[in-house]
Amino acid sequence: AMDITGNVLHLLSLKMSGLLKNAQLALKVAACFGIKMKESVVGYLSTNSEYSNLRSGLEHVVAEGFMIKDGTSDFKFVHDKVREAAYSLIPDSEKNQGHYRLGMTLYSMTKGSNVEDIIFSIVDQVAHGTDDSLV
Repeated sequence: AMDITGNVLHLLSLKMSGLLKNAQLALKVAACFGIKMKESVVGYLSTNSEYSNLRSGLEHVVAEGFMIKDGTSDFKFVHDKVREAAYSLIPDSEKNQGHYRLGMTLYSMTKGSNVEDIIFSIVDQVAHGTDDSLV
């Protein structure tokens, strides 16, 4: 029998799977960054065509109650289990590639900018994408 945590994760994942595609993508992307996603990361990623709907997806996810706006701009999951459920939407076989792609996209979108505020986000994503032991 599934434990209660497993049931909760399963129910959350089911509810998330019923969301619009851009909201699902926003959940997956945000989950890759942990419990909180910085506004600056959202801004940089949104300039890439693959993630151009990221902000509207995040706003939708906030409206659905999965995330909140932290302060004036950062996006934060309401609970670590909600983040875990969102992360589970990414097939295990695609997690490393997804992290790597996010890191490299951020890197390419920030060239020539002052990236002190998100350099660790870039490095973390690339490292997750290249090292199985970090996941």
